[in-house]
Amino acid sequence: MQNSSIISTNNGGIEYLFTNHHTTPIVLLSGIGGSLYEWKEMMTSELTVLAYNRAGYGRSRFIKKESTVEEASFELFTLLSALEINQKVLLAGHSYGGLIAQDFAIRYPDLVSGVLLIDSTSINIERINEVEHSDETNSDDYWIQKCEAYASMTQQNLLREIQPELPEKFKLWELEVQQALIAHETDPSLYRAVGSEIRHMSQSAKRLNKDSFPDIPLTVIGRDGAYSAEKQICAGIPKSEAILFEKVWAELIQEQSSLSSRSVYIKAEGAGHNIPYDCPELILREMTRLYSRI
Repeated sequence: MQNSSIISTNNGGIEYLFTNHHTTPIVLLSGIGGSLYEWKEMMTSELTVLAYNRAGYGRSRFIKKESTVEEASFELFTLLSALEINQKVLLAGHSYGGLIAQDFAIRYPDLVSGVLLIDSTSINIERINEVEHSDETNSDDYWIQKCEAYASMTQQNLLREIQPELPEKFKLWELEVQQALIAHETDPSLYRAVGSEIRHMSQSAKRLNKDSFPDIPLTVIGRDGAYSAEKQICAGIPKSEAILFEKVWAELIQEQSSLSSRSVYIKAEGAGHNIPYDCPELILREMTRLYSRI
């Protein structure tokens, strides 16, 4: 796998990986806390793929007041301009990255030819926040406080505190990629950015709820609710809570199909929220199909 590059802009540097350069680019948008390297299996395809780290993630140091969806869209616009990508792009956003994809498509409709939402954060996220959940680690307040604590540590102390362990699949990847993933996870600047993203997410989602999504090809991929509920139950979450949570989440994901008259909904059988990790072949297949629909 090629090494990432950094492109300088008037607002700072953005770390990215860009493959092939031959066809319509697919821009990969990570979820909260995710690294561009987590898309590695999508970067080895024959597609033209652009993955990048948002400000505070990896080696990206883009200047902005807060880490909001709106600022993330402007950051992506700046990256495309700096790379002189003048054609329309496809967007593939996972989780929070899907919220950014929705915002970017609304804000810059002339730059987007299609969107792939992968178990994406909903513009109606407040409905999932209203579901009773006894696990305190499921609350935004918990993670904001945790991020504030991590952001105040040195990288060495953070490494000792987190003691990061890569998923088994990642341990098979090149040593340089593994090291980049560990460095990413133990960088205090990541948690400053993540805390800000969580803090502003609901407000950004509410604003998007008032805007019109362009009528472009849209693929919505949702996780397997039964599989995810079983995982929660095995982790100690009461069965009734897990089932209700997954019911509401599934409703929010399926509602995203109504964003465009040209939408397709797909359920990722046997996959949890992290579909790019669980089913990379599904993501590759649907990215290819999205090409054929533009």
